[in-house]
Amino acid sequence: MYGSPCEGQMTAEVQAQPAHTVITLDIGGTKIASGLAMQHADGTWTITRQSSVPTPALEGGPATLAALVAEAGARYAEARADGAQVVGVGVSAAGVIDTSRGVVTSATDTLPGWAGTDIRGALQDALGVPAYILNDVQAHALGEVTLGAGAPFSCALMVAVGTGIGGAVVMNHRVLPGPRGLAGNFGHMHHELANGFMCSCGRTGHLEAVASGYGIAALYGVRAGGVRVPGAAEVAQLAAMGNAVARTTLADAGAALGEILGGLTNAFDPEAVLVSGSVAKAGPVWWDGVRSGFARELMDPARETPLLTAALGDDAPLLGAAVGLSSYLNERN
Repeated sequence: MYGSPCEGQMTAEVQAQPAHTVITLDIGGTKIASGLAMQHADGTWTITRQSSVPTPALEGGPATLAALVAEAGARYAEARADGAQVVGVGVSAAGVIDTSRGVVTSATDTLPGWAGTDIRGALQDALGVPAYILNDVQAHALGEVTLGAGAPFSCALMVAVGTGIGGAVVMNHRVLPGPRGLAGNFGHMHHELANGFMCSCGRTGHLEAVASGYGIAALYGVRAGGVRVPGAAEVAQLAAMGNAVARTTLADAGAALGEILGGLTNAFDPEAVLVSGSVAKAGPVWWDGVRSGFARELMDPARETPLLTAALGDDAPLLGAAVGLSSYLNERN
């Protein structure tokens, strides 16, 4: 069961109400996770009927959407069998999302043909209940600031460092998507360490190109004379075995991320900065780099801003999607 550790710290839009059930889904480049999220009268949430299937990404956008709708349909059938009232579907989706329409406006090659997909329309047509779609990192942030490590704070920044780098800005318990859904693309900010390295967006010099999972692998490969490694996890393993190039690579990539986060803290003045994603498990060399870079960039009034590890893990985007749907329904009524 998930709930805020500080009384009264639920999002302003999500008021405690009688128990209801939300179908919640999280779609990424490798898997589609789903479950049934229930908000209870005391404001806490539980997730049941969790499941995941591979994303048929290489089959194109229509196949990926069909798999998503099928998973939503399976959870809907389970909810009905349990006697639950399904009030809607919340979706955490990779890509840039127009939340007003529930449409993917831009996506990387991780999900070929995903751009232009009308997720909301497909789900509402299939299930006959409202649907609300938001970007995966924005959903992750909403889950964390409502129910996880960010619950004591109303204003926070969230960065997810995995295969790529995504982020979110939370102000007054609300995720700020921006008019084009681009807010939080922290990985696509320039850093000198990335000069000459190609980013997934097709540009060079972006943080993601050297500080994400694939970026750390690319940076290590160049420094190690062309050695190929699959990702950051393998670089972290080499660093743990004493490989000097791997250790320097992890430290420098972490410091670059920390410097960007420090600059963003100066710009947005959050109460906390939350870090999640697979690269956040890279170990102390990486974390020391992040913390040192972060501290170097902070202005004096922001010196005490905490840098925290996210707490909810894989449940965060599922919970955030459910919270987002609940907020959307409250605002419609």
